Amino acid sequence: MLQGASGSQIIEAIAQKYPSLDIGTLLAGAGNHFERIAMADTQLLRGWCYEATRDLYRRMLEIGDYANALKAVKQMRDFAK
Repeated sequence: MLQGASGSQIIEAIAQKYPSLDIGTLLAGAGNHFERIAMADTQLLRGWCYEATRDLYRRMLEIGDYANALKAVKQMRDFAK
């Protein structure tokens, strides 16, 4: 789901990986999870964004991707506004 797979791709992947589980129940559980996350406190989400951006910055430096590291810095600057 998070990687942008289509509904049929998700159903096929569930059937292959978890053949004994009910696909409808799993999909409903995932939907409920996303609904709960959508109601998260904005400060919590902002903090997550900061940490994710910092982690991406670190990873970009590790692999020498300075252009994207700079994008992460700019993103943090925008968060600070």
